[in-house]
Amino acid sequence: MSKGVTPVIATVLLIGLAIAGTVTLYTTYDNIVQNNRDVSEDLVLNPETVNFESCWNEGGATHISARNVGSESLNTTPMNVFLDGQIQPETNYTITPDLVDPQQTMEVELSSEINSETQVKVGFEGNTVTYRCAF
Repeated sequence: MSKGVTPVIATVLLIGLAIAGTVTLYTTYDNIVQNNRDVSEDLVLNPETVNFESCWNEGGATHISARNVGSESLNTTPMNVFLDGQIQPETNYTITPDLVDPQQTMEVELSSEINSETQVKVGFEGNTVTYRCAF
């Protein structure tokens, strides 16, 4: 009589290994993505990391284009917009895309038009860059 692993036990072991491998890959991928998204919160925003390129009013909204001139990706998801020092509710603006790689641009769209006197700040609490549109 030969001794060995029965086909049922072998199948269970193979399924277990496949599940363990899938969980390991998913966890690794999730950690990489999360680290990329968290990196912006430690960045210092200044004219050396964000360069405002243009500003225009169109269709009742203001659009501001800015370039990530730093060396690390910027996560725009936790960023806020301040107009004349007042933080704006998230319903009043959008910042796209969510992740801006170095040398790529992002667009800040304000739900209303502003004038050249309005001071715009974009960033994290206590860590912002300032811009005034020149219309």
